[in-house]
Amino acid sequence: MRVVRDDEVLMSELVPGTRYLLPDTNSDSHEMSWWDEIAEGRWQLRERTWDTHIRRGVYRPGDAHAVSGFWTEDGGFVTWYVDFIEPLRRTKHGFDFRDLVIDLVVAPDLSWRMKDEAEFERVVELGLISRQHADAVRREVDAVIADVERGPWWLQWVES
Repeated sequence: MRVVRDDEVLMSELVPGTRYLLPDTNSDSHEMSWWDEIAEGRWQLRERTWDTHIRRGVYRPGDAHAVSGFWTEDGGFVTWYVDFIEPLRRTKHGFDFRDLVIDLVVAPDLSWRMKDEAEFERVVELGLISRQHADAVRREVDAVIADVERGPWWLQWVES
């Protein structure tokens, strides 16, 4: 990702063709067995190439979620996507974060739907996220949904 702003918010942009690293197992990442392999340590980082829409992200220091907007290459807005994460940590290489599996997809009209709830529960069952931490994530999800219904904070930062 390319950092485009780093002050009271961190803003990034990811464009098609960008290379990145992602855990890889023998299972497809959309299969529940993927999480079993992760829990057992049967994974390694593999390079991938971003090949979908332009992704612009905005993160506030300390927040347990990150927001991305997706645009087509000709500038058409597609959707908002909220990743629930452990807050970003600065490293010598840039920024690291831990994705906590559950997500919120927010349409342009601000209607929303949850994503990956069954996977989230599986990750908790496997002990990759403690029940106490999962309860905190659920509280964060509820707070973000309430924010979306009021008019989300990120609209002031991420524009088409």
